[in-house]
Amino acid sequence: MNLTDKSFPELQAALERLRVTSIPDLLAERVRDEPDIVAIRYKRGGVFRELTWSAYRNEIRTIAAGLMQSGLKPGARIAIMGDVCIEYLLTDLAATFIGAIPCGVYPTSSPEEVEYVLRLAGVRIFVAGSLGFLGSFELNRGRMEGRLKVPEVPAGLGVGVRF
Repeated sequence: MNLTDKSFPELQAALERLRVTSIPDLLAERVRDEPDIVAIRYKRGGVFRELTWSAYRNEIRTIAAGLMQSGLKPGARIAIMGDVCIEYLLTDLAATFIGAIPCGVYPTSSPEEVEYVLRLAGVRIFVAGSLGFLGSFELNRGRMEGRLKVPEVPAGLGVGVRF
């Protein structure tokens, strides 16, 4: 929806629609209306790649299915620690589609800060974008034992995400 040439009443109507429509519903509309139009471009290995609206939805569904299989439920909190990348976005949206609450953890956080955020947010599942980020969690594993799960979930794009 391009809003740059809209009148003020049209913008108000669009904002009201966003207040009552969920992100999954908005994505479903795009898939229905423009399945083969490019939804997102991202850079991988110096090359720009594209996902159409239907491919974008399918990647989110793949990750959501893996997260659900690992025990993520609506209302549960999931921490995502990693650099900003397509996999981070897909994981965040997958959690949202499930009805879970994603909690971002800064990649520069110390192990103590990671533990603080995980406890404060009541996180049950931890997602790391690399083995290095997973190391920040591993240093706290003993103190967090039985409260967190680090599942094995295949990433939809098959790159970069360690679950």
